[in-house]
Amino acid sequence: MNSASGLGNGIEVRSRWSLRLFGGFELGALPGGERVALPGKRERVLLAYLALSPNCRHPRRKLAALLWGDASEEAALDNLRTCIWGLRKALGDAGHRVIGSEGDDLVLDAAALEVDTLAFRRLAAQSGRTELEAAANLYAGEFLDGLDIESEEFESWRRAEAARYRDQSIDVLTRLMTQLAACGDIERAIDAGARILSLEPLHEAAVRRLMRLYGESGRRGAAVQIYRDFVDVLRTELNTEPEAETRLVFAEIARGGEERTSGPAVPDTKLPSHSTNMAHPSDASGGPAQPPPRRVFRVRAPLAILAGVAIVAVALIAYWQFAGSEPNSFKAAVAERTAFAPQASPVSIVVLPFANLSGDASQEFFSDGMTEEITSALAKVPSLRVLARTSAFQFKGQNLDVRMIARSLGASHLIEGSVRKIGNRVRISAQLIEAANGTNLWTESYEREFTDIFAAQEEIAQAIAAALRMPLGLAPGERLVANSAIDPQSYEQYLRAMAIWRTRNQTGLGENRFAGAIAMLEHAIARDPAYAPAWALLARISDDPDKRRMAAQEALRLDPRNATYSAVVGIQAAQGNWAVIEDLRKQALTLDPTDPDALDSLSNSLAFAGRLKEALSIREKLRILEPFVPVYNYITASIMLIDGQSKAAIPILEALPAAQARNTVLAHAYATEGRYREAADTILAIKGGNWDRGAVEEAARLIRSVPTKVKAAETLPALDQELSFVYLYIGAPDRVLDYQERQVARYPNLGSAQVRYLWSPDFAPVRKTERFKTFVRKMGFVDYWRARGWPDLCHPVGADDFVCA
Repeated sequence: MNSASGLGNGIEVRSRWSLRLFGGFELGALPGGERVALPGKRERVLLAYLALSPNCRHPRRKLAALLWGDASEEAALDNLRTCIWGLRKALGDAGHRVIGSEGDDLVLDAAALEVDTLAFRRLAAQSGRTELEAAANLYAGEFLDGLDIESEEFESWRRAEAARYRDQSIDVLTRLMTQLAACGDIERAIDAGARILSLEPLHEAAVRRLMRLYGESGRRGAAVQIYRDFVDVLRTELNTEPEAETRLVFAEIARGGEERTSGPAVPDTKLPSHSTNMAHPSDASGGPAQPPPRRVFRVRAPLAILAGVAIVAVALIAYWQFAGSEPNSFKAAVAERTAFAPQASPVSIVVLPFANLSGDASQEFFSDGMTEEITSALAKVPSLRVLARTSAFQFKGQNLDVRMIARSLGASHLIEGSVRKIGNRVRISAQLIEAANGTNLWTESYEREFTDIFAAQEEIAQAIAAALRMPLGLAPGERLVANSAIDPQSYEQYLRAMAIWRTRNQTGLGENRFAGAIAMLEHAIARDPAYAPAWALLARISDDPDKRRMAAQEALRLDPRNATYSAVVGIQAAQGNWAVIEDLRKQALTLDPTDPDALDSLSNSLAFAGRLKEALSIREKLRILEPFVPVYNYITASIMLIDGQSKAAIPILEALPAAQARNTVLAHAYATEGRYREAADTILAIKGGNWDRGAVEEAARLIRSVPTKVKAAETLPALDQELSFVYLYIGAPDRVLDYQERQVARYPNLGSAQVRYLWSPDFAPVRKTERFKTFVRKMGFVDYWRARGWPDLCHPVGADDFVCA
């Protein structure tokens, strides 16, 4: 980089400055490298941004949004002009030869600066050992480490760039390690491997290679120690085990190298080249396409970040247990999720919770509401698979690598953004990120009056679909976002009610009452009766059957594409029309095949009716779409318990937040496995709600006394809800149906969620009784079975009878 022409004006500009962006920001004057001070942080950010894409045109509006994301466009452009003036003054660029203007765009002359990141990219694209060593030495720390400004747009860009360079550095070190080992330079190869682990502590391929290098150089103790340290981190922080290949390498070294493991001595060290047709600003230099990052679990620092990732690990542990396989391969787990993707489109997307930049924590409901609204709009795009509509909220407020989140959810793309609401003005910023390499495919900011919020949501959803080249599939005049005029106050009421409804997923067990949310929705509907989403939400949460029926019908009349059938079925359940329930829930899935509530509802109704295998098949799809929602995982574990999979259900239940319903099901699972003391302790942890404390303590005492049988079953206290399983273990099976029958008498043809537990293996003695037959007939199950097929454990006998195992 000795010289190059300037801005097409015939004046030659030689490199006058060196710019270091790895490990911080440092500008030096050539040839001596004396440091050059810039007046402020934003001048440094502007120079760094321009330097990554020299000779490229950068629109002033985009730069203003990057540097002053929370300011109005006019103020941001004024600030940008001052920033450019200060930067040019510091560089002595009075003639605008270094930072030139071309219309409304800025252009940085590539020849004016020697930039470490650009040199790194050129060297990293080479294959020679000398070039790789030079590239490795250039990477002196995280990109722009320590340089912060109050701009969500800047931080998102910096984070994506930092992750991309870190992954590229790992790729360089991996190739360098292989070449050093091949030429016998073991010590330097080991050093390269150690540098990989300093960047990616869970890079398992590097751990294996280091073990082999130590073993081959006679230092078996060091190899064994690396393995043990790695195992300790995995077990302590992630509750998982090394991959099978890693365990084989350890076994080989532990045996003293007597046998060689099968397969190549060195794992694959470089992935195929990858390019995208959506250009990123930092790729505009025309350099060769860079390889994507190795698909390993992203961890930013050895144990500090592992502690932060532990929250994800809890849910992943539950996932692995549910999958029925050892949790020893994160990549295998991701591959299994990805296998569920429709073959017609490999694109799957997750909308992460938008950040609340309003400076008011009470406005959190609004940013969350925008997240859900944009998610719902994208779900209407036929070829686009939207994942983790609720699970994504488990990552709210967590400073985790977005690509790690994408891999944990099996997504190919992510959307993240921010919302700032001040008075009646709303600013929404969003960006689309390709998960494989962290590339920002699209970003935009929208500043609107609150009354135009639906138009902004529609623009964002359509822009994202366009960036992904996904057809909208809309009929003429149709929109992704319901274009209903709604009073701002009413819309806020709706979003607040939605936030209350969302708490069911935080507690996981439906223990919250929604009286406040119902009142808000009724107020919103009274002011704006044509707003379908408010009717749909009211149909979901109201306890009044007549109100549910009316609300659901009105929602469907106003918006036939709204998948509110899962709300309608509660009305049909009150009439015992189980076949209609099944049809309505399946109809909801024709409107939206990935709607998590519809999948949850359908599998639940099938489990109620004893069709457990079908229910679990649907829950497998739900698990892939929504792996981290407590209420879904609770019900999944419950159905697994009923299906005789108590050992697999227990870890899922143990990983969930402690709550009443979770504790009763977990106690039942412990009892199924003969762990009566743990069952009793778990029952005693049930507190509050509508539980009779005396009955809870008696249930704990009774299960702790097993195998002792009671002599007078009729004298036992009433054990309501799921605790009725205790009767089975103390010799009183005749008491099991007491609670169910009381529920049916109180709510004819409705029963309760506890109906599904009657299909558990330990309830077999109950299912053989005439009393059970009478009960399921009253529930309307027998007519349903004759119409739709008999459950797993029952079959007809003659024309009018049946038996159950």
